[in-house]
Amino acid sequence: MQVKHNTLSDAFDRRNDSPPFYGSGGIASGGGLCSSGYVVQNSAGTRFMTTAGHCFAAGATVTTEAGAYTYGTVSNRRLPTVTGHAHDVELIGGQSYSARVFTGGVTSSTSIPVVAAGTAYVGYTDYCHSGRTTGEVCGHTASSITGQVCTATGCKSPVIVYTGGTSVGSNGDSGGAFYAKDASGAWIRGHFIAFGGGTGYAQPWTVVSSSLGVSIVTY
Repeated sequence: MQVKHNTLSDAFDRRNDSPPFYGSGGIASGGGLCSSGYVVQNSAGTRFMTTAGHCFAAGATVTTEAGAYTYGTVSNRRLPTVTGHAHDVELIGGQSYSARVFTGGVTSSTSIPVVAAGTAYVGYTDYCHSGRTTGEVCGHTASSITGQVCTATGCKSPVIVYTGGTSVGSNGDSGGAFYAKDASGAWIRGHFIAFGGGTGYAQPWTVVSSSLGVSIVTY
């Protein structure tokens, strides 16, 4: 009898997430790629993952970037050209979501827990964004929390305006978490929605919570 030994590999990383799903991972639907944000819950305690409203249509089925798992179904979409709101957010629900965000590079499996959420502060010099295209980049300085950004999907305000770091974000990072961090974990301030000319823009957590009536889920 011959015994054959095989190496078992259980792939798991930012672009190949598995349940319970983390924030700042790659997600896909209809040929489009975006990044997940952070976990919220409604008044009934039902959990959802946030992303940018310009990513996917309401009712769309979203999968992980690698396509191995169904990530959920889009609801609560807010976008100027679709719903008339000056916001850029939607929720993905129906699956299992964990209050952690991916850190490190684009194929990293490292993550940190979400410990709180709140308003960003102008002048703070070490905000981070994390997404499937550029990974985690820190060293951002917020220059405004009442800014406006106009894109093909309309004008969004108020938004967090920031600069600095090796990259302010790129295509595919949309929806990824924007946060401050310390030894305890991530302090959510919003999610990435746009970039241009060395400037990045994030949808504030405070707008998401007030407009959708959701609260942050912590780890």
